[in-house]
Amino acid sequence: MHAIIGIAVPATDLDDAVGRAENFFNTNLLDQYGVDYGRVLDVNEIEDVPEPCNVLSPEGKAFADWCMMETKAHFYDNLKRVRAGLEILSDDDLWANIKRDEFMTRYNMLMVGSYGGHTVRLYDDEGVIDARYYDSVLKQWNEDDAPETWIVPMDIHF
Repeated sequence: MHAIIGIAVPATDLDDAVGRAENFFNTNLLDQYGVDYGRVLDVNEIEDVPEPCNVLSPEGKAFADWCMMETKAHFYDNLKRVRAGLEILSDDDLWANIKRDEFMTRYNMLMVGSYGGHTVRLYDDEGVIDARYYDSVLKQWNEDDAPETWIVPMDIHF
């Protein structure tokens, strides 16, 4: 399966941003996505996904917001499955990891608490996993003495 993620990196220009994002992916995320490598998107491949750009530009901010909306949607979908499973399964059923768990409750518990992988769509030094963390990185990116930060869209496979 494919997913679009954004990696925010301090960079001086487009080439620097792409190189740093690819390095970040290969160093920190490759094992979380498992199947394939990430690649920087060509802006013509997917509508509404910008070329790598300054994260504070209108396009960069809109893409970062979109990444967070995707992360939030995955969080709520997995949380819904966890709640449904918890209504049906006992603690002992969960401990035994019974085969009749149609909600994949334990897996979805992992996804709700995930700091990376296909449910997280925006990264800086690590996965940006909730609204509080996103507010924090937005504040950091806006500080006067902060290095210029670029957001690099990547197509990943999992």
